[in-house]
Amino acid sequence: PDGRIVIDPNASKDDRKALKKIVKETARHVRSLNANSRELRQLLLTSGFASKRALLDFLKVNDLGPTLSVGLLAQGNAGGLTDGRGGPAGLGQMVGSRNNAGRITLDRGLVDAVKDAMESESAGAPRGALTPARGFDLPNGVPAEVANVFAFTNRVFEHEITHWGAFYNLNMTGASDNVNISVLGINLTFERGQFFELTSFGNLGHPFNPASNPSWGIARQYTHTEYLYTNGQRNVNAADAGRAIDANLQQRALLFQLVRQR
Repeated sequence: PDGRIVIDPNASKDDRKALKKIVKETARHVRSLNANSRELRQLLLTSGFASKRALLDFLKVNDLGPTLSVGLLAQGNAGGLTDGRGGPAGLGQMVGSRNNAGRITLDRGLVDAVKDAMESESAGAPRGALTPARGFDLPNGVPAEVANVFAFTNRVFEHEITHWGAFYNLNMTGASDNVNISVLGINLTFERGQFFELTSFGNLGHPFNPASNPSWGIARQYTHTEYLYTNGQRNVNAADAGRAIDANLQQRALLFQLVRQR
């Protein structure tokens, strides 16, 4: 391993294509940040990369590690998004290993939304998760919505990069990965990726919060996840789930400022 990215060789062809696109778009985004960008400064600080150039060198695919993969991290039911074990849903995960440089996993919902964004971009029309709610249109067209999908996905990937960097660059593992600061004599502890998000964007990313997620496609993707178990169970009546999903899509269409059809 050399600290550059390998796309999971066991992933499907379409998943591998989407994961490569995520790396490419994240590198494009980082490249666009100027030296005074709060996001860039905080990303370097929390990940331990010495410079923007070093970070961009990491954001290359050359099959030497760490491995970028897709997994089922976020599940859901009528009570909301979960991790399937009674805890909150996750959108990304990092597992460190010196032997193979570790693994970064992105949630299936994110990768599926990216695949839909790629298909929409190719077709010039919304496909899959990017399809507007019934009776609505996208406010700024397909190209803007495709960009929005990547904006949120990049943010999740950057969150996980802080953990990988802390492990590989700063030799931090487990609880030592947390960020500890003192404010007015009060000691505060933050989860590293969350500290990066809060200090960069002023909020924590969530699929249903337009202040942190500009993408309707991400919101639609996780509206389906929210009401259906994604581990093979179907504990929610299909008809009831369909009505609940449609009602929530209608509400979220307004929240995400989709345009009503005339």
